[in-house]
Amino acid sequence: MRAVPWRHVPKVLEFQLGRPAQTPWRVVIGCKYGAPQVLASPSKLDNGDYNPQWAWLTCPFLRKSIGRYEDKGGCVQATEFLEKSPHFTQQILDLDQEIRSVRAEESGGIDHTPDVGLAGSANPLKVKCIHSHVAYHLAGLRSPIGREYLRLYSRTCADRKCLQKVSAGVL
Repeated sequence: MRAVPWRHVPKVLEFQLGRPAQTPWRVVIGCKYGAPQVLASPSKLDNGDYNPQWAWLTCPFLRKSIGRYEDKGGCVQATEFLEKSPHFTQQILDLDQEIRSVRAEESGGIDHTPDVGLAGSANPLKVKCIHSHVAYHLAGLRSPIGREYLRLYSRTCADRKCLQKVSAGVL
């Protein structure tokens, strides 16, 4: 994997997100082509806004694919999956606690959004965002929902669109 040159990363992120990435951020993991795939941000951004979401999925391919899955009832299915499995329910509760810890660490020891956990939710067992589960799983935190999504669906685009923009000099 050849990574996107660092000087191009902010523009690649702007292309991926459709807006500049809020600061501060750092790339946690890239795709097999070297483009950013997941960002990490602290719980308080440079502009003073609070941010309960530690890991952000930036890959347009995954964002679109997961969006289609959610539109077809993916969050409801994932919630029902958790309701039927005490083992996976405990994994999600553990993940929620780990997210709070990682978010505080990313924020210099202070979690500015302590009342919410996974995907900014007070109830981690009601799945509201598969994107968050996939982002956390790719970032190294174990989400059974993120893992299952990535097992069933492709995690990488075929068109390398993010890198095509860099090599074409568009960004």
